[in-house]
Amino acid sequence: MAKRRLYPTSCILVVLAFCVVGATAVHNDKCYRQSRDALSHKEASAACVFMGGQLVDIKQSHEQQMLTDIIRNTNDVSHWTFIKSETPTLLHIDGSPMSLQSSWMAEDMYGPFDICVLLDRDQSYKGDFHAYHCAGNPCWSGGTCVNGPTGYTCTCPSGTSGQNCETVHNDKCYRQSRDALSHKEALAACVFMGGQLVDIKQSHEQQMLTDIIRNTNDVSHWTFIKSETPTLLHIDGSPMSLQSSWMAEDMYGPFDICVLLDRDQSYKGDFHACTEQHNYVCESPVTPCHPDVCQHGGVCKSCFSESPMCDCPPGYTGVFCETDINECASNPCQNGGTCLDRVNSYVCACRIGFDGDLCENDIDYCDPNPCPTSWTCVDQVVGFHCEVPHGAKAASTFCMASPCGPGWTCEDTGLRTGYNCIPVS
Repeated sequence: MAKRRLYPTSCILVVLAFCVVGATAVHNDKCYRQSRDALSHKEASAACVFMGGQLVDIKQSHEQQMLTDIIRNTNDVSHWTFIKSETPTLLHIDGSPMSLQSSWMAEDMYGPFDICVLLDRDQSYKGDFHAYHCAGNPCWSGGTCVNGPTGYTCTCPSGTSGQNCETVHNDKCYRQSRDALSHKEALAACVFMGGQLVDIKQSHEQQMLTDIIRNTNDVSHWTFIKSETPTLLHIDGSPMSLQSSWMAEDMYGPFDICVLLDRDQSYKGDFHACTEQHNYVCESPVTPCHPDVCQHGGVCKSCFSESPMCDCPPGYTGVFCETDINECASNPCQNGGTCLDRVNSYVCACRIGFDGDLCENDIDYCDPNPCPTSWTCVDQVVGFHCEVPHGAKAASTFCMASPCGPGWTCEDTGLRTGYNCIPVS
């Protein structure tokens, strides 16, 4: 699934900030303090003011170089500067410009298309324009939007998937809204995104949605179900056809009743006036992707006419199943064994002297005893030692007789001590 590329939309990319205050560094009669946390540009500016300073305002290249040296020697991550795009001119209804100093306007205004300058680690800490692609939070079902340089990704709650955190159940996708609308507006919103308001017919569907809602925003949600349109009559008493070309398609009467998954009723369905504003759940059938963007045999599905979702085969992960899971990441091999990663598995190459799936067994080379009769076998980490029995004599070195056999190297330890047998590596 390709990451959606969005155009710059706001000045709230979460990075670290540099405040001109404190005692991290002193340069040309200014103090500089690096933040310990990552904030939006607006939050970073407020934090610096709170501690008696301001976000760093770079005007000369030597200032950028000085800060680059500090950053590289400390946390080595991107940092905000004060610089941001100019506020656009806003007009009253008569065409006169609005004063940004009006008492009813906020002091720290940020527009939805503001651009801010970042000392960007990926640009060797030169200044770069950054925006916020998570404006409006495109992630559904309580997902968290993570901004990136060219788009966003969603960190999704358990049980959800897809680029925007859809919930998939029985070949249907479900999306929870982020806003509260009337039933008519909610119905239109679901249709606009390629689905419809959720239509519950079985109790297990209600329970499934209840579990999702409780684990996310925990508020009431509209369903598709509403009261039947009453019979309307012409002047001659004949019933009016609701399919008449001059009638709207999404008619709502002033007394229509709609069914809500009501938080106050433990998310059981309850009657509510359709004009009330509540959150809503949209549903869409799961369909095959065109084109199929999943790698390594992943099954590609899509819903709401967008957001491909890859069901990855065992051993792979990632948006496109592009990443081979490293089963060796947990270092499963013991006793110095080398882990060899495979697809959905691993193999441990054991050091000499150990065996087992995890190299967990210290091989007992003395079971059975390989030494000459009456000699004592001493198991070693690598190989074994055959100890000369008390009183035994030898006319020459023990290894001349190749007592260890093929695949082993014999090492004399002296006529009075015996010999070592070491496996050939």
